[in-house]
Amino acid sequence: MRYHKEVFFPASAEADLQEFTALNNTQSWEYSGHCLDNIKFRVIDLRALLEFIRGYNLAAGDIFEYYTEAGRVIKACYRVAWSAGGLDIILVINDIREIITIYLNSPDDIHVTLDKNLYAKG
Repeated sequence: MRYHKEVFFPASAEADLQEFTALNNTQSWEYSGHCLDNIKFRVIDLRALLEFIRGYNLAAGDIFEYYTEAGRVIKACYRVAWSAGGLDIILVINDIREIITIYLNSPDDIHVTLDKNLYAKG
């Protein structure tokens, strides 16, 4: 199942996302091939971004989208304010703290193109 906070997060979401985040915060960062192949096209200051991420602890409250399989969270999308870049960092993380993809987004982006039909509804 796929969930977005602008559409619906079930009652169990807070506990599930806290658990997912806590587990990921105990692991070292890994980067998927997709992330490494595309990161050079998506960031301005790669070194500063990676240094920021290296020291960052995930926060469940930063999750705006997540995916479940067999009743457990397998992937989550975090929006993290990055003051050094004046942009937000979007991190898509799986359940082994692997960054699937990363990109930058304006803090004022309200995602007007969000297709609500793609997500579970309450």
